[in-house]
Amino acid sequence: MREVRERRPISENTRRAQQLLVAGLVGGHMAGLTVVGLFLALGGTNAGATAAIGAAVVLAFYTIALGVQLRLFAPFLPFVTEEVWRWTNETSIHRSPWPTVEELSTDGDAALLADVAEALIAIRGAKSNAKVSMRAEVSRAVFHGPAASLERLRAIEPDLRAVGRLVGDVEWAEGAESLSVDVELAESPA
Repeated sequence: MREVRERRPISENTRRAQQLLVAGLVGGHMAGLTVVGLFLALGGTNAGATAAIGAAVVLAFYTIALGVQLRLFAPFLPFVTEEVWRWTNETSIHRSPWPTVEELSTDGDAALLADVAEALIAIRGAKSNAKVSMRAEVSRAVFHGPAASLERLRAIEPDLRAVGRLVGDVEWAEGAESLSVDVELAESPA
């Protein structure tokens, strides 16, 4: 007899992650979707809980990815996909809806994801050029860029601090045409 697992209700964050994933798969834009970006797009703002929530988001991400891929492969691999689908669902995969763009919400801020990616690339680039670990702490960071970009980054500063390991001063300088970050690394303990 097959074991039936208890089905848990889908949280709003999981539903939004599913929408982002389906958007990427259907729209062909998966290259810009990262776990950090996904976490930030889901509204993560508590730097202390970033690791725990990030792990939950990653798990939800892979669960949703499997569900979408199973539905896409179902016409070609009907028996395998049905078996795997039934591990977590009570209905047949062949009666489940096909992933569509209409399932997506439009309340996300794509510009935020682009700004976060640019900021993290600059911070990690500075660490890489200095040949230090990505876990190295940053004693000072100055963000230069358009007012709109800086406003979006200010709103998620606790997350940016946690992911970029910004332990010192963070300054915001408006006026530049594109986003850039000046980074000063903390002294490494000898």
